[in-house]
Amino acid sequence: MFLSFLYVVAKKNIFLYSVVFFCISLHKYSNPRTDFLTLKNMLKEKTQFFIGGNILLRQISLGDANDIFITINSQREYLRKWLPCIDHIKTVNDIEDSISSTIKSELVFVIHYMGSFAGLIGFKNTDKLNKRTGIGYWLSEKFQTKGIISQSVAKLIEFAFQKLDMHRVEIKCARGNASGLKIPQRLAFSFEGIERDGEFLNGNFVDLEVYSKLKTDNPENFKHSVYKSEE
Repeated sequence: MFLSFLYVVAKKNIFLYSVVFFCISLHKYSNPRTDFLTLKNMLKEKTQFFIGGNILLRQISLGDANDIFITINSQREYLRKWLPCIDHIKTVNDIEDSISSTIKSELVFVIHYMGSFAGLIGFKNTDKLNKRTGIGYWLSEKFQTKGIISQSVAKLIEFAFQKLDMHRVEIKCARGNASGLKIPQRLAFSFEGIERDGEFLNGNFVDLEVYSKLKTDNPENFKHSVYKSEE
């Protein structure tokens, strides 16, 4: 289960933002100084969530690089179908560089299920000025069909609206990624349309389905949908 996490490969003077996470857009600040300090303090909090007794979302750190690399390296064929350019992840150092870059600007969490590393989830393209953000995620193959991503996305939506003061949360997913598309559909997101050729995946452009949820949407629809089935 995964929504694509993009990367840019480092060559000489180009910074690496690996496929492990996602493309980082610059934050747009209504009050640059105030919002920067708010974000900086939140990133330092090392936020974590316990969900349903078996799931732990913990803010990512450099110490997670080895678990992430082992998972990717052992499941390349499975993960590369929907994760762009996964073949460019060659070493643990690539993961460490990506973590170092990502944690400066976005909240990203490792997913643990019953004590074992299971995947990643986090915010991307956060726009403080317009109170909007996106959510991206991927899950190891052996942890599929346990409801992990549905519950984890639900928790981040709640956090985005209540703690981060977001108004809009967006999920984009490649057409054809049936498992990934079930998440926004199950969680009562609104389908907005198709972003044509929105992602370059394994040598080809693919269309992205765009889904959104607003803070003002009916909360009952969302609450009743979280546990109704498994991904």
